[in-house]
Amino acid sequence: MLSKHLRFKQEIFLSLFGLVSVYTAAAQNGVENERWYERLFIEGSGLYYFAPSVLDEYIKTGPGFRMALGYERRRLRFALESGYSHIEGTNPLVLDIAFVPLVFKFGYSRQLFSGFGIQADLGLGFMFSTISRYETAVDLLMKNLREDHQSSFLSGARLYATWSPFNYLKVYAGGGADIIFEKDGAIPLPLAEIGISFKPFLLIKPKTQPAVLTLEEIIIDENEIETIDIEEDKPEPFERVFIAIYFPPDETIPFEQYLSVLDEAGGILLSKQTLRVTLRGYSAPFSTAGGQENVSRKRAEYCANYLTENFGIEKERITVEYYGASAKPEIADNTWDSYRCAELIIEEPNIEPFRGSLNR
Repeated sequence: MLSKHLRFKQEIFLSLFGLVSVYTAAAQNGVENERWYERLFIEGSGLYYFAPSVLDEYIKTGPGFRMALGYERRRLRFALESGYSHIEGTNPLVLDIAFVPLVFKFGYSRQLFSGFGIQADLGLGFMFSTISRYETAVDLLMKNLREDHQSSFLSGARLYATWSPFNYLKVYAGGGADIIFEKDGAIPLPLAEIGISFKPFLLIKPKTQPAVLTLEEIIIDENEIETIDIEEDKPEPFERVFIAIYFPPDETIPFEQYLSVLDEAGGILLSKQTLRVTLRGYSAPFSTAGGQENVSRKRAEYCANYLTENFGIEKERITVEYYGASAKPEIADNTWDSYRCAELIIEEPNIEPFRGSLNR
């Protein structure tokens, strides 16, 4: 039995070495100034196999775990996964079967509303197994335990419901099946799984200036605005904050790096209850007028809901406007990407707002 555990430690070590290789490959392919490493994620999950009916009388399944390291780009995700699962044999001659998978997964994820979404994964790889058994009844009497080591081709499919309370954390739960291909045929193993996906580098602020401007950097200064006369008995006005939150084509959920900008906006709104925010949605002109208007509305509403749900900003303090492609964003340039945005304007009510533009 000691040799069995040593072999499994060796197999797990090799699996982890493969995970590190994925990390290194991603690092070599990083794009300068894009903070590519923020999209690296690690996952951990608990998993339970359900024995197929034909094997239900011969085996008893137990809980297992999975660990993965991967990279996510927009809606697509890629990961290398390993772990451990254990099955007990109810036949006196078969004591247990231990599994260590090594699987390459690729999948698709999408947020639907309020942080909830769906995710689908497909996996291909190998299942390394160790079977502890007695070959005959005589071996059982003689305590002549035998260990068989083998590897089999493995494929699997998963479908999850997901919840992302923060841009760096995702909780997922669902099920699917793994199929082990043996010489005698395929063995399907239905499963249920629950886990957590974590992007640690989103918690680390870069030492160099990021590509995305923060709200502190885009507050209009005195040289960029037209000033107005204010009577001495009136309160000093709040400087007008103006920024655009950008979205992928045809998407109503912004690029992840802009969620931190929304977080800063929420903090500013919390710091002074008299501030109000206006959200203007836009879209690029590549669909019907109705489709453009619908996308722009959902972009502005996403930002409004984000501020309400994450910071408790009252709806009365938020104004939502949407224009589709019928109007040009104030800070748009000559690219269509600059139209795929929701403009966010924070200013003081009952005071004529500062007017100005921001050149990116």
